[in-house]
Amino acid sequence: QFVRPSIRKLLGCSELFLPRRRLVLDRDVRSTAGRLDLVRGRLVQPLGSTQTRFYPLDGQSSGDPMSIVGADALGHVPIGVSQMAAGEEIVVELLPRA
Repeated sequence: QFVRPSIRKLLGCSELFLPRRRLVLDRDVRSTAGRLDLVRGRLVQPLGSTQTRFYPLDGQSSGDPMSIVGADALGHVPIGVSQMAAGEEIVVELLPRA
């Protein structure tokens, strides 16, 4: 969130930030109100649907970094929001693929 844009700027890149999309949340998310929470998750396309959705992964604790391994996106839970319900729109940042 902080280092990547700085390094990319020093390298002369024009795209500093990760690409963002608005997707539908696939399950409820809880957050600490008063701060921006970045929720690790996956992009999923339910059977029979043409719409990509954001599925938050279990193990969101900073003490459980293994969930980042399975993540391909970070969902933004805005400041002041303590819960978002499945079906709501969420802004996600697409993580680069290795």
